[in-house]
Amino acid sequence: MAEVWWLTVFFLIQGEWVPGSKIDGWSPRPFPTETACFDHRAFAEKECRERPLDFESVWICNKGEPLDVLPKDAHPSIDC
Repeated sequence: MAEVWWLTVFFLIQGEWVPGSKIDGWSPRPFPTETACFDHRAFAEKECRERPLDFESVWICNKGEPLDVLPKDAHPSIDC
């Protein structure tokens, strides 16, 4: 069985990076390929630019399991 790629968002809320899984409606989403995940990440980032939510965000694609901690090498991408 092929490994799943996960798209996870983290929001900077009150100085802490909170995974989307802790916020209703922002759970990680699985994708069958890296390309599909990156395509959806680009779409999500575009939507955040067009309809901001007033939080910095980081959208991350990773293989295996959804992330629940922001990787140290991640950088905020956009205000969402």
